[in-house]
Amino acid sequence: MVNVRLKQLTAHLKQLAAQFPEGFLPFDVFMNAALYTPNLGYYTATRPVGSPASGADFITAPEISRLFGYTLAQAILPCFIDDLPIHILECGAGTGQLAKDILDAFNHLNVTVKQYDIVELSSSLRIQQQALLINYPCVRWLDTLPQAFFGVVLANELLDALPVQAFVLQAGVLYERGVSWNHNQQIWQWVKRLSQASITEQDEIINTLPIETRSQAYYEFEYGKQVYAWVNSVAACIERGVMILIDYGFAKDELYHPQRGGGTLMTHRLHQASTDILSHIGDADITAHINFTQVAQAALNQGMNITGFVNQARFLINADIASVFMKETQSIQHNQIAMAQLSRGLQLLMSETEMGELFKVLALTKQCVSPKGFEQGDRSHRLLS
Repeated sequence: MVNVRLKQLTAHLKQLAAQFPEGFLPFDVFMNAALYTPNLGYYTATRPVGSPASGADFITAPEISRLFGYTLAQAILPCFIDDLPIHILECGAGTGQLAKDILDAFNHLNVTVKQYDIVELSSSLRIQQQALLINYPCVRWLDTLPQAFFGVVLANELLDALPVQAFVLQAGVLYERGVSWNHNQQIWQWVKRLSQASITEQDEIINTLPIETRSQAYYEFEYGKQVYAWVNSVAACIERGVMILIDYGFAKDELYHPQRGGGTLMTHRLHQASTDILSHIGDADITAHINFTQVAQAALNQGMNITGFVNQARFLINADIASVFMKETQSIQHNQIAMAQLSRGLQLLMSETEMGELFKVLALTKQCVSPKGFEQGDRSHRLLS
């Protein structure tokens, strides 16, 4: 049976492609439409986050274990001394589980959260969040960023889903990658063309790559223009506070290493990752790894300071996840199933082969006390070296 939504999304993508010369649909335009077209795109029409048993496509740290949100609450608590309002802004809140866990953790610490704002583009996820957080009156949903913000901004696994441009550097010449509709085979296919960007923009994109990478005969990579624009906008609205970004990615020298010549684009569907980006369009998540060097630079340009850059495991250790784990075990120590689930969650969050190393945590501050979590293992020097 043909999925009506997916059929309509395909028609919409064809219409978009027809607006470009020779039907060349730039990849960032394609990715944006596939994920965010109202009522048709992946994020606007599906519920992607959850366990394999739920039929979802991927799971994030808050859904793995409440240990994540409780520890993050411990990490940001010091930021609110020195009269900073206890105001949290979460961008891209998933199922709402992280917000719930942070609010519960603050409640256990007898700390009252003045306001917890959520900016969420996905209508389906917003409905899910509102159902989960119905008994939390301090939570409200915003359609846009506030003009001036005082507090803590959180974004967990948001940046990787923002549209990216795709390029090929071939023999020193920059080509843009896109997709087009193959009428004979009735499929989407990869295509490339000489970059249409100005010489200045092309130089900026190419110079993002390490010198040894620029000498490669053929090198595919992504450039997160919209990612950096988003960070710039958020950093600009922060008058005083901290921004914590959690996602998978690397500093630029590692992300654009010569051996990583196939780019980092991936899809996630039914808890399986794939590099076949053009299969299951609208029915699979599309992501790219984050260039944390340019993310940090975008924030620095808006007057923020780098507090720390660590992997997720080190962040959780520094923020004392051990004490959170011990507290949680006290109430369930006679429930072997619950204990096993809690221990399994801890392993998934911390293990180098799971989320512990791949995911990074970047903290940036502006006239604000730094959060916990970055005292040891800081890799900030790698960002701007």
